[in-house]
Amino acid sequence: ADGRFGGRAGSAVSAGTSYYDLDLSEQIAGTRPLTRESIDRYSIIVMGGIAAEAVEFGRADGGAGDEEALVRFLRSLNPRSGNAVSAWTPELIRNQARWGATQAVLLLREYKPCYDALVE
Repeated sequence: ADGRFGGRAGSAVSAGTSYYDLDLSEQIAGTRPLTRESIDRYSIIVMGGIAAEAVEFGRADGGAGDEEALVRFLRSLNPRSGNAVSAWTPELIRNQARWGATQAVLLLREYKPCYDALVE
């Protein structure tokens, strides 16, 4: 049992990323143009768990659900991603995932004391 999770066993804890961005929601709903900034912000946050695991343990075994969420999100934008990108091909999706993970690692390193306090 892990005290951080109310005494429940670690295997009973569900991992993953829950994220809500009002700007992105409005853009997806079509009330505002979809921006690359919103796509990039979502990518960094979704890939953040994978990045944190890689930084902490030297590799990331989890995160398949988060990665799949990013893939589904980017695919759902075709062909309406406007000026952000003409079409999200598998290669562009892989590159966006790598970019998001890299940016998340850089943020985790820059704000390491904050991250450490959060996971304590």
